Amino acid sequence: MIQDLDQRIARIYAAFGLIVETNIQKTVRMTRSENKIEVRLDGGMSPADIENAANTAIGLVAHLPDHLKRWLRSKSQSTAALDELYKTSLPIQLLADLANTEKHGGFDRNGGWSKRQPTLQNIARGLRLDPSNGAASANVRFDLAAGTVTTESGSPQVVIDAEVVGAGGAVICRLTDLLAAGLSQLEAIYAQHSGQAV
Repeated sequence: MIQDLDQRIARIYAAFGLIVETNIQKTVRMTRSENKIEVRLDGGMSPADIENAANTAIGLVAHLPDHLKRWLRSKSQSTAALDELYKTSLPIQLLADLANTEKHGGFDRNGGWSKRQPTLQNIARGLRLDPSNGAASANVRFDLAAGTVTTESGSPQVVIDAEVVGAGGAVICRLTDLLAAGLSQLEAIYAQHSGQAV
């Protein structure tokens, strides 16, 4: 049973690998025409591919608690910590609501776990540059002649991200932050009950 959970977590990280690409050379395509330079970051992914990658990651994280509960019950251990997450953790609530909306084609009549009717808006793949080592900025060089991308400083990533918005249209959070927070909470419960670090 623990191998099954380890495999599920490995699948989640594989899905995250489709969302966050750290080797930007793999995904950046540069073309030059008479009046413009075009830099594409889609890596050959269609809009449907991009949306599917986001929803796959959501579903895998959102369904992990069910598998954790089954595993805990098989060991005659309490599922109270997971039950409490659904009551108190906004990331877990939002992920469950997003997965349920995707699965059932609409919102739960009772408002779902979060009561916010979350949806994804502006799903896109783009370049994220984060400075490193306390630097004030990050720098990337695009060499059109060579067709290469060189990181001069910082940590560039090509990221599929979206805004998670509530029923009123207000942005609640970024999808990548939501996925990271939800998985972190679930991994902490798994580590606590398995005796192994995740």
